[in-house]
Amino acid sequence: MDPYHYDREAIARSTYAILQAPYELLVDELEDLLFLAAVALRLEHAVPHRIGPVGWVTSHQNIVLEWRDNEFNFAEVCARAINLALAQAWLDDFLAAVCPGEKDPKAAMMDYMVELEELSLSRQRDIPVTFAVQAFLMTEPETGARQAVLAALAQAE
Repeated sequence: MDPYHYDREAIARSTYAILQAPYELLVDELEDLLFLAAVALRLEHAVPHRIGPVGWVTSHQNIVLEWRDNEFNFAEVCARAINLALAQAWLDDFLAAVCPGEKDPKAAMMDYMVELEELSLSRQRDIPVTFAVQAFLMTEPETGARQAVLAALAQAE
């Protein structure tokens, strides 16, 4: 039996329940909310718990729904969301290690944000944060070599 086969009565009951929903929820809004909730459930087991899947989806709901509206299917939207959430976690870990105690580490590291974002979104994101932090801190800041190191890490194979 197909696990995704729902009988006519189940669909009819759900349709009726949506139409009779309190607070005059619009069907489009409910569809958006259910889609966002489904993405959050997929994120729950794919990203570190400290990210908070529901909070992450809430903060990024515009882009998640934009991906869906641009005809990406659910699996593609989830893959993109997971990639973006993991990139954010990697970047947060890097910034916390390089700027401990800094109230706004992104502002303190603004000169390096382009390279850091490229690295966090690259396929090389599996480079341990500690290695990237060590390479960054051991590189001379005045010569522009730090940007070059981060760019090289993003391109490493």
